[in-house]
Amino acid sequence: GFVVSKPFGDNASYDFIVDHNGKLSRVQCKSTATLDRRNAYKICTTHGRNKQVLYLSEDIDVIACYVFPTDSW
Repeated sequence: GFVVSKPFGDNASYDFIVDHNGKLSRVQCKSTATLDRRNAYKICTTHGRNKQVLYLSEDIDVIACYVFPTDSW
């Protein structure tokens, strides 16, 4: 029941848009295989050329993360 759209080019702060029943959500996808000292998986929530720009709620609605070792989202 989802429609997925991908922006043309690489200039958006999100990876794709999901349309579900007319509600659009901007989704940023990440992946990880890194456990931190607390035994939790860690993702980088910054972007940009030097990875110093935080994702803001004005730019994205959802961060989706794929965890390689557990083969899960």
